[in-house]
Amino acid sequence: VCQACHSSCISCVGPTESDCLYCAQQHFLMGSKCVGACPDGHYALRGRCLPCSHGCSTCTSYTSCSTCSQHFYLLNNQCISVCPSGFYSDRGICTACEEACKTCYGPRGDQCASCSNSSFLLNSSCHSTCPPSHYPEGSECYPCYHNC
Repeated sequence: VCQACHSSCISCVGPTESDCLYCAQQHFLMGSKCVGACPDGHYALRGRCLPCSHGCSTCTSYTSCSTCSQHFYLLNNQCISVCPSGFYSDRGICTACEEACKTCYGPRGDQCASCSNSSFLLNSSCHSTCPPSHYPEGSECYPCYHNC
């Protein structure tokens, strides 16, 4: 005796919602169950829910992340474990440092940890020359001694 599939299925191996092989329109196969929307960590493709790439908490395809899992950072629609040099993490998104900074730490892009080109670092800012009462050493400005 044949039994009808669950209403969310168009093809099945049994009568329950967990016995689906193919889903009705506007439903997506997640394992063997049809759902109205794919859950976080998955995206819809050809009527199925497929997992996002590692580190992705929401995505529109395997290679296009929208948000990242904890301890991952979004850069160019990818989730990475560390923002690259020249970027800092702003609420989980890798954001470019200001042009003067070679590296920065945020929460703003002008808070430099090191400087580009021949600039000098002083108080988290990059300067083309050291200000009065400071001298350059390496790539940083240092205060002159009080008896100079």
